Amino acid sequence: MRRWPGWLPRVLVESAFIVFSVLLALALDAWWQSRAERERADLALAGIRSEVEANRQAAERARSFHREIHDTLQAIAAAGGVPSADIYYQRGMFKPAPVVATAWESARTTAILDRVPYALVLELSYIYTSQAKYQELGDRIVADLFTEMRTASVEAVLRDGFRGFILLTEDFANRESRLIERYDRLLANLDERSNGFADQAAEIRSQDD
Repeated sequence: MRRWPGWLPRVLVESAFIVFSVLLALALDAWWQSRAERERADLALAGIRSEVEANRQAAERARSFHREIHDTLQAIAAAGGVPSADIYYQRGMFKPAPVVATAWESARTTAILDRVPYALVLELSYIYTSQAKYQELGDRIVADLFTEMRTASVEAVLRDGFRGFILLTEDFANRESRLIERYDRLLANLDERSNGFADQAAEIRSQDD
């Protein structure tokens, strides 16, 4: 009992040091985990950005194609003619953009987007939903046209319904224009977010220097 006051402070100090070490380890682990999650979120957004850029290019090519077919058919109609089957066999009459959503679906299923601002997730969801509707409609029309071409001859389809292709190509060129506008807004927002992170990182480095 007489020795109690002598070693009690040392025990308290050692206990406090152990508790501090455990808390520090937990804090460091939480920090590393948070940092890893942010890095995964940034990587997911980079993949989505690349995907959106590719989809934008596909939509732009489809819009150019549909506008060209539209103008060609409209000129033939204005002249009172009928398009030949060569137009269909050489280039086709209707080609929706082959847009994809692989990066977006992967990010959704892995819950990585929990680290992304809600407003940006909402914008992404809206764009990919619009894209899916465009793709679904395009696939359905392509299937219907394929069935019609098999049932009747190409010449008969063009003779009896090529004016419908004028409306169809104009409609899809407009849909593709709207998609491109949405893609551009999203890409601008993603660039703004990336620039903000770059500025923060530069500020942190300058403080360290």
